[in-house]
Amino acid sequence: MPIKSMKSKRMSPWGQVDQSERLLPGLTMVFTPGHGGLMLTEKFAQKHLSAGAIAYADVWGSGASKRLCYEEDCAYAIVFWELIEKFGEALYGAGTDIEERRQSLLQTLSDYYPKYLRARGVEPCAPLNEH
Repeated sequence: MPIKSMKSKRMSPWGQVDQSERLLPGLTMVFTPGHGGLMLTEKFAQKHLSAGAIAYADVWGSGASKRLCYEEDCAYAIVFWELIEKFGEALYGAGTDIEERRQSLLQTLSDYYPKYLRARGVEPCAPLNEH
C-alpha cells in the first residue's frame, strides 16, 4: 500500500517537520532536516504497545496533542518489534520478508535496548556495536 506524504509546519522533538507519513491511524513517521522518528498518539500506544515499550518513549506536547516519540535510528525498533506480528505489511510493505525484518529489529534492540528485550522475555543476540 503506498504511503501518502504530507507537507507539514508542525514541530517535533527533532525539529520542524518537513514531511510526515501516516503508517497507521495514530502512528506517523516524521522527517526533519536533521533527524526524525515515530510519533504515536497516546490512544494508539495504549492499545498496541506494552507498558515496557511506552516507558522508552519521549513525550512531546500535552493534552490532545500529546505524542509518544521514538527516534528513527534505534528507538523505532521498540515500536516495530511490538507491531510486526499484527501490522508487518503495513509497516514494511506487501511481500516483505517479515522474519528477516524481525531479525534486523532483534539485532537493533540487542545492541541498544537489551533490558527491554529481557523484560519481554527475549534473550538479546550478540551485539554488533560497541558502546
